[in-house]
Amino acid sequence: MQPTIKQVSGTLAVALAGLLAGTAQAAIPAVSASFYISGASAARAIPPAISTELCDPAVNDRADYIDSASSINYRVNVCTLKNTVDVPTSIRGLKVAFFSRSSGGTLFGVRPVAIPQAIKFIDGSTCPADDANSATEQLCPTLTADAKPAKDN
Repeated sequence: MQPTIKQVSGTLAVALAGLLAGTAQAAIPAVSASFYISGASAARAIPPAISTELCDPAVNDRADYIDSASSINYRVNVCTLKNTVDVPTSIRGLKVAFFSRSSGGTLFGVRPVAIPQAIKFIDGSTCPADDANSATEQLCPTLTADAKPAKDN
């Protein structure tokens, strides 16, 4: 499934792509749900903070991917969420992926409302296998090649 976001407002937009239970992803670990985040400052700081605060340290299965070691514009954080009140009931204890993009910033997020265009994220199927070291970020520079979203009337 190729992710697209039709509408984004503010510096952060999170869209639940839907439950993917039973659908294995190629190289990043298989997840039950994926979230897509867009916005320059938010996408750089918030996904790692979410992972730090909401991932279950007892499970210790966090995997982090970035597009470039010198300029991080795209990121994927994968982990199992805590089973606590900090996490919405419907996703507690699930393994999830947070795909984020900061390239283009907030203006990029609202542009597809007026001009249909592809919104790209890291292509998880091209990433290296999880290295089982939650302290490292692995390089995964290939982006998705999504079709342009349909323009709403």
